Amino acid sequence: MKTTHRILLLGLIAALAIACSGCTAKISQLKLVSVNDVDIEQKYTLVAQDVSAKTSSLWFLVYLGLGDISYYPAIGDCLAEHNGDLMTDVRVTTSSFYFVIGTYTEYRVRGNVWRRVDPTATASLAAEEIYTLAQLEQGTCLVSADGRDIRPATQSQ
Repeated sequence: MKTTHRILLLGLIAALAIACSGCTAKISQLKLVSVNDVDIEQKYTLVAQDVSAKTSSLWFLVYLGLGDISYYPAIGDCLAEHNGDLMTDVRVTTSSFYFVIGTYTEYRVRGNVWRRVDPTATASLAAEEIYTLAQLEQGTCLVSADGRDIRPATQSQ
């Protein structure tokens, strides 16, 4: 009888381990993204590198409105924290943890934050720190003042 209980207990533990599992995956790589309106031909400067934020949601059989089901609020959080206007080189990952009747999902964004340069403040910045958002043949790009550094701003998966 004792052996039967042990087998049942091990089977229950194995079933719970399978039912309560999770995974993490990279879901997108964005060259340039913003939740704000950005202007082509305006000047921008890098204000923070490798910043991150996250949003999460909780589901019990159906979505109950607990948290965000998108990564856009995390982008907005990064921009707000650094008073930025756009982000470049953004990596988006998702982590999900499943349990018997629900799911916890977390979106994490990580990238560089850029701020629009105030035209009256350009004298205080070195020319190499100022980039212009421009529409070129290869798409939208951030172009350095001397034209040597071009950072593509196209989306890729």
